Amino acid sequence: MQAIDYNDRIKSIMKILGIETSCDDTCASVLEIKKNKPILLSQIISSQEKLHSQYGGVFPSLAKREHQKNIIPVLIKALKKANLLKLNKPTLSKSLSKTQI
Repeated sequence: MQAIDYNDRIKSIMKILGIETSCDDTCASVLEIKKNKPILLSQIISSQEKLHSQYGGVFPSLAKREHQKNIIPVLIKALKKANLLKLNKPTLSKSLSKTQI
């Protein structure tokens, strides 16, 4: 009978959601750790560069509003691309409407 290495099983199922907002980018990515090696499952970037270019640089209050507007769609795209979100649109929109500020 072969011994089961539970540490190896845990390492092969770890998934990490990364969220980043910079001056003019809203990003999310999903990594899977498999046998101590990272595998990028998704990476979504929403850039505000064109929006801020008309001001000659980042306009902080506009950037804040854009981050608030973009974070949920970016997260949804990243999770769907990584096959971690499988809700249909009516269920998803109903769930999000309860959580939005």
